[in-house]
Amino acid sequence: MSEAEREDHVAVVLRAAAAAYQSAAGADYTPPRREQPASTAMRGTVVCVLIAGIFGAVTASKKILFVQALPAGAGLIATLLA
Repeated sequence: MSEAEREDHVAVVLRAAAAAYQSAAGADYTPPRREQPASTAMRGTVVCVLIAGIFGAVTASKKILFVQALPAGAGLIATLLA
């Protein structure tokens, strides 16, 4: 699989995941434009997961901070450094 095909595949998967997540939350969702790089879409999705993890840790269980927010934070840092 070429790099361009991989980026397209990642973008499609991220759009589907974000749409499902926001649909479950009852929010309106506008998918990113096709010209948008996959890394930008990935950052937006990871930020949403990070925020949800922090909110979950505050409202439900501290375990969510380590299971969801910490990996999301690490992923965000990795995408920013890439």
